[in-house]
Amino acid sequence: MPWAKQRISYVPLEKMDAEMRTEMERCQREGTPRPESSAVRAHVPECFWAFAGPDVIFHDGALEAALIER
Repeated sequence: MPWAKQRISYVPLEKMDAEMRTEMERCQREGTPRPESSAVRAHVPECFWAFAGPDVIFHDGALEAALIER
């Protein structure tokens, strides 16, 4: 079965403010959260920042790795 067309666009880096771009660089460097997911969340900055930062969800045990991988 072919993949459905993507319905939610990525926010381009050039449309993000400097702080968001810095966070996107960190995502790319560290791999979490995935830059693609962050670029989608960037449509709603509050959502973007809820998942951003190394200590929010993906690092430092805020969520168990098994839950993140599902």
